[in-house]
Amino acid sequence: MHITLQSLKLDQDAMSQRISAIILSLWHNLWHYTSYRSTHPLDLISTTDSARDSTSPTEKQYSPSINGKIERLLKAGPNLQKTKDKDGYVYVLVGNHNGIPIVKVGHTTAADARPKKQQLTCRVLQFQPQIDVFPVRSYYKLVEKLVHEELHDHCQLVFCSCRTRHRQVFAVDPEVVRGVIRRWIRFCEKEPWRFAADPATGCRGIGTLKKYWRNRLDHRRDRIYVHSRQGPTDNIEGRLALWDGFVNHGFGETLREYTPLVLLSLALVSFCAFSFWADQVSVALKVLPRLIVVSLYAGWRGYDGLRDCLIDSLPLSLILSYAFCVW
Repeated sequence: MHITLQSLKLDQDAMSQRISAIILSLWHNLWHYTSYRSTHPLDLISTTDSARDSTSPTEKQYSPSINGKIERLLKAGPNLQKTKDKDGYVYVLVGNHNGIPIVKVGHTTAADARPKKQQLTCRVLQFQPQIDVFPVRSYYKLVEKLVHEELHDHCQLVFCSCRTRHRQVFAVDPEVVRGVIRRWIRFCEKEPWRFAADPATGCRGIGTLKKYWRNRLDHRRDRIYVHSRQGPTDNIEGRLALWDGFVNHGFGETLREYTPLVLLSLALVSFCAFSFWADQVSVALKVLPRLIVVSLYAGWRGYDGLRDCLIDSLPLSLILSYAFCVW
């Protein structure tokens, strides 16, 4: 003991510098962790944008780090080995803290048990009696993760009287949260992943994003759907518009992707119209198989297999065939 104390005494200046460096490092890490949620560790509920006023409006609107995490989640896909390929629910609890609307988003396999338990045990957030429950087939954990990542810069770390650190609480309009949940549920209902069977159980395992959606995801940065007009300190509008445009692709966008199909179909129908086939029914029977072949050829690059390509190609082929033959 004497030797240890003597060595500490002799090297007191070095140890003092070392302790100061450790304290500064701990404080820096603590500030970096909490500044993403609030401007000060003791300020539990506050806006998060004031800590990053130096960023440009474009960075605020499209948050590369948050969008990058969403992109990685989509490409990784759900792991049904962990969820056992079971159905679940994503729930929303709306509360209030110091006059600020607070929304908690979580997942459960029982529709009412877990949300009601949190309503009864948590008194700080003053949750409303109404519980919004969204059923999700197999992908409920992934939907919850996507919602958490998209709203991450509005997340609040709240220390509750129920001895729980609420990390899934967001200072966002409840209607915005509900819209985000519905959008990701719609995306999952499109079955955008391809699953390999688990050799041990024969059930679906880890999913990989299909080629069509990978192409849309790779070109996401080139598609600016809406510019936010809420000012440089509000980035949620641009991000919502960006992912809404990614998921809710309409007929116009699909038609633009099939531009080669439309051009080749016009040329093919024009050739058939001026050929020796005079009867419209005969023309339709001759044109339809060719339209399907052209459609498959034009859309093959965006799909992983014949089945997915045929599902998207056949309706458009039928419409074009009927329209051109009537004309």
